[in-house]
Amino acid sequence: FSNLISNAVKYNDKTTGEISISVEETPRVFEFTVKDNGIGIDPEDQKSLFTYFYQAAAEKKRLFAGTGLGLAISDRLAKAMGAERIFVKSEKDKGSEFYFSVRLKKSEQSSKAFQNQNDDFSKTAVKNNQ
Repeated sequence: FSNLISNAVKYNDKTTGEISISVEETPRVFEFTVKDNGIGIDPEDQKSLFTYFYQAAAEKKRLFAGTGLGLAISDRLAKAMGAERIFVKSEKDKGSEFYFSVRLKKSEQSSKAFQNQNDDFSKTAVKNNQ
């Protein structure tokens, strides 16, 4: 997620940029979005954007140092957390939006740990209010 934020700042060549970051939570689903009004990405470059060592905007490579690894690694990490992949919407010279969703699995172990935490909190609250 931090790479997406870093890129939003890095690839904004405007003197006044705008970046929005949001995390939405619905039951057991977290949606992460990073949106900017930077240089944008050509549709042709979007096809290879998450490929290792791929660098979009060849004419701007000299302005923005990079290895072409950040988005590929970010995509792999998102998948490891359970996301299908990182999606991108972008328009050249207008900005980009990167987003992914992670569905949390309910496990018996985490449910018990949460219940134990609640029980401990309740006991402490009752004890302190006596």
